[in-house]
Amino acid sequence: MLKYLAASLCALVACTDAPSDALHFDARGADHVAGTFSHDGVAIGFDIARRADHHVIALTAADGSPLVTTTTEGAVQTTDVLGGKLVMSGIPNMPSPTITGDRAALAELDARPEAAALELLGDELRASDVPQALLAPETTPVAGYGEADPIYGGYAILYNQQHTVFLSKPFDLPTYIYLKKMYNTQWQAQVWIAPWSSATSFFLTANTWGREESAMRRWWGAAFEVWCVSPNNTCMVRINR
Repeated sequence: MLKYLAASLCALVACTDAPSDALHFDARGADHVAGTFSHDGVAIGFDIARRADHHVIALTAADGSPLVTTTTEGAVQTTDVLGGKLVMSGIPNMPSPTITGDRAALAELDARPEAAALELLGDELRASDVPQALLAPETTPVAGYGEADPIYGGYAILYNQQHTVFLSKPFDLPTYIYLKKMYNTQWQAQVWIAPWSSATSFFLTANTWGREESAMRRWWGAAFEVWCVSPNNTCMVRINR
């Protein structure tokens, strides 16, 4: 009887054998978590640890091969993609990191079956009460950058046709991009945002002086290029601040 009842219930709700998401911890503490996360049958490993101002997020494929390793030392973040194919180092959410390797590595990472699990992992860990300070630690303030900048308040200044690369923090989801016009004129300020991944490129436009325009994208530890395309004004851009 129970067998027939179960069969009837499955028929009603379209039972399948599809695997569900699963988060498993091998280690769990205030300053260290490690384990695996599976999404749609694809597993990744994670090992996240901090000690003073040293912080490491190491994410691997099921076979142990590296996907992304992000190391933060004081103010500086270094992101290693696919075992050294691309290495980016700088102050997170600020322009002009040092970059070596192949920028196509981020698009290659996005095309891997583990990409969806990478994007979802931060939310899963937060839902399991892993503290945000362990997932996306605050970096040491640096004079002249971010909120420590007494003049531009965290904005990077870009002139017409000038461009730079930004590197966002891991698990800082979503990524917010803000734009202001620098001068009170009738002319708009406009930036072209080009991700180093499969994410869609787009324009962000500011028409009113003093008002901050913004866009939001879910990029995991992404690098993206920002072009100022404003012949008659100057672009003021900031990321996640």
